[in-house]
Amino acid sequence: MGKKDIKGREYLADPDRFADLLNALIFKGEQAVRAEDVYEADSRAGGRTRDLIRKIAFGTEFVIIGEESQETVDYSLPIRIMESDISNYKTQVNMVKKTTDAMIKAKTGEESVLTPGERMYRYPRVTRIYPVVTIVLSNAEIWDGPKSLRDMLTFKDIPDNLMDLVSDYKLNIIEIPKLSDDEVAGFRTENREVFDFLRCLGDEDKIRRLMAERGDLYERISDEAADFIGLYVDLGKYGIRKGDRGGYVDMRNGLDAIAERHEEIGMEKGIRGFIMEKIDNGEARETVKIKMIRYYDLSPQKADEYLDKYAPFSLSS
Repeated sequence: MGKKDIKGREYLADPDRFADLLNALIFKGEQAVRAEDVYEADSRAGGRTRDLIRKIAFGTEFVIIGEESQETVDYSLPIRIMESDISNYKTQVNMVKKTTDAMIKAKTGEESVLTPGERMYRYPRVTRIYPVVTIVLSNAEIWDGPKSLRDMLTFKDIPDNLMDLVSDYKLNIIEIPKLSDDEVAGFRTENREVFDFLRCLGDEDKIRRLMAERGDLYERISDEAADFIGLYVDLGKYGIRKGDRGGYVDMRNGLDAIAERHEEIGMEKGIRGFIMEKIDNGEARETVKIKMIRYYDLSPQKADEYLDKYAPFSLSS
């Protein structure tokens, strides 16, 4: 894990933010988890390093919850998440076995009630371990990858009786671009500004609306929040840089730059589609160039650049 990733993980490592994440996105606004219910856990348990993992107290018991951040789609993600979850389960089981082994070696009499199987495998029948849950925060524009293990498998020509025996393993994917207004409004910490910003990427209308309604809040974003956002988008590309502002970053101007950039991207997509349509119609290059200058208010030089980029050989002269 690089330095950038490590800094980004520090944001949700804060108990208030992690509890807020769960309450807003998992418990639909119910304040089911308090900051004091969030406990640290070993992110390297079982030999695999998690992006972030915490133990959450519910009454007298715990649930182990891991978080993974995805900027792009990993089409093998079910396997990776399975391995991480199993590593945490194995760690718990190994702790039970270690405790049972110590009990047997101590010969205090407690070991006498163990069955042969319990003694052999060092795992008492009544033992229960904590559930493990992984939440995947994806900022991919579209998640077109598998959402469960079965989505990765081929069942062509496989008899139904065998298919029914194949175990599944589902992913818990939260697609940030699809977060609703209500879900974002459910945050009670800086998570609201962070996820509101991330879900708007790629849509200049959303970015401009965000600036109009809440832009002033982005003039003072914590360094940790900026680092977390940096896991998904290169802020430096938009002129957003951390400076000596007492632990805060001004992202307001960067929002303007991002909106302008996505406006350019949207325009270029439109021009590309226009050129492709003219190619299909068999129109001459100079005819298309004149139409591009007229419709898109381009200079002749810019029109030639687009034609050279998207149709260098396809248009007749």
